[in-house]
Amino acid sequence: MRITTKQLREFHACPEQIELFEQHFGQSVTVTEALCLKHAGDFAFEWAAARLLSDSALKIYIEAIKPAWATNRKASKLAMKTYTEKIGGIKTAKLYQKAVGSAWLIYRDARASAFWKASRIS
Repeated sequence: MRITTKQLREFHACPEQIELFEQHFGQSVTVTEALCLKHAGDFAFEWAAARLLSDSALKIYIEAIKPAWATNRKASKLAMKTYTEKIGGIKTAKLYQKAVGSAWLIYRDARASAFWKASRIS
């Protein structure tokens, strides 16, 4: 799958994402797993999936991210429960941030990988 700045503009991507895309790739890029993972934190993969993937590819993307999303939510809820039960202190706050941050990174990378896999479907 190729993504172009023309497509991003046609689908009304935000100016910041278009500018970032152009900085990294110029006018177009062929989607690869390595690039998706490298830029997992840079680009809005859900936005791209909803607008650039075919209906069948979007279904694959959604199914692929469900387990990571569930894990992210579960970790966030557990971290919040622990934090509210043991409120107070910088140590507890740091543990909360670490738990939530780790869960988010797993989900972020899962979105990037799922986008690449789904982009291979017509």
